[in-house]
Amino acid sequence: MEKHLTSISIILTLVVVFSCNPSQRETKQVEKENPEPLQSEEIVTSSFRGQHDITQELYDYLVSKNVALQQLEKDIENFNSNEASEKYAKYDNKSSNYYTSAGNNITSIEDSLLKKRISFLITSSKNKYQNRTHELQSILKHISQKNLTLHDHHTALKIILTLPLIEKYQKDNIPDKNEFNLLDAEQQKLIKRIDSVTPKY
Repeated sequence: MEKHLTSISIILTLVVVFSCNPSQRETKQVEKENPEPLQSEEIVTSSFRGQHDITQELYDYLVSKNVALQQLEKDIENFNSNEASEKYAKYDNKSSNYYTSAGNNITSIEDSLLKKRISFLITSSKNKYQNRTHELQSILKHISQKNLTLHDHHTALKIILTLPLIEKYQKDNIPDKNEFNLLDAEQQKLIKRIDSVTPKY
């Protein structure tokens, strides 16, 4: 529960930051406009994995109008959490290969006492290496887990910032109910006309 509340507070902080920064006037101006993704009269079924994602389109529109969001997107794009993993993997590869190689070489030792002593040396060294790199592995695991958090918060930001746009569109573009009432009345007249010329059965 505490983790959930922390995530919500971070998201709200992001929203506050972007609404209170020097680009606030840009955001206010966008809210008065009719965003390009909402101008098309074409009916398109939204698809999460397909080409059409109106949430992303609206967010991209906001980004194009807001310097702070543009910088954020650049920073997210340039952030490479895999860099640390790749660096550690290159470092770890030598040691892993060595211990595998040493283990294979031990099998060729005929002297059982010497083989046991060398096996102990290798095991001891390997344990020291694991203890030495334990903290690094924990940090890498933490970074990997926070990749999901980064994605979640980024998605939440997109939704929170674009909701006002779609809600404004809904309010400003709701069809006149009188048109629907007229259609309903016309439809009813047609039904009566059809019934009036339909033979009894």
